[in-house]
Amino acid sequence: MNAYKFLGRDRTSAMTRFQWPDAEWVETDGPIERCRTGIHACRIEHLPHWIGPELWSVELDGEIVEAADAVVARRGRLVHRIDAWSAGVAQEFGESCARRANALATGLPSAAGRAADAALDAAAGWVSATAYIAAAVAGEVASGSRRGALYQHYFLAERTRQAWWLQDRLSLSD
Repeated sequence: MNAYKFLGRDRTSAMTRFQWPDAEWVETDGPIERCRTGIHACRIEHLPHWIGPELWSVELDGEIVEAADAVVARRGRLVHRIDAWSAGVAQEFGESCARRANALATGLPSAAGRAADAALDAAAGWVSATAYIAAAVAGEVASGSRRGALYQHYFLAERTRQAWWLQDRLSLSD
C-alpha cells in the first residue's frame, strides 16, 4: 500500500523520535495498534492532521489497520521525499489556510482573533498550527460554537478541503 509520512528534517518521526533508514524496510512485532505499535502513516485525507517539515511517500506491507486519522502497518519503508513540500508548498499551504481562516471569520467577531493568529502562525512558518486554526474557525463559524457535534462536522469538513488542496498542489495519489 502506498501512503505518506511527515518526518523531521533528519527523517525522524515526531512522536517516537525514530530515525528512519533510507529505503530500508522497518518492521514491528506484536499486535498492530494505533498510537502504540506499528508503522504509522497517512492516506491523503489524513495529511492535515500530521503536518511536519518533510513529507515522504512510504510503502506499507503486511497487516494494515485503518484508523480515523492514520493507517498502521506491520512493515514500512520510505520511498522518496516529496521535495515540493519543503521547497515552498508548505509555506504556500500555511498562507492559504490563513487566508481561508480570515475569509471565514468575516462576519463573526469571536473568530477574528483566531484568524489573526492563523496569519501570524503562517508568517512564522507554523503550518500545522495555521491549518488547525483554519479548521477550528470553520467549525466555529458554521456551528456558532467552539465544540459539539456540529462544530466537529465542519472542522473535519475543513480538514478534508485542506487534504484536497494538498492532493492537488502536490499531485498526490493513494
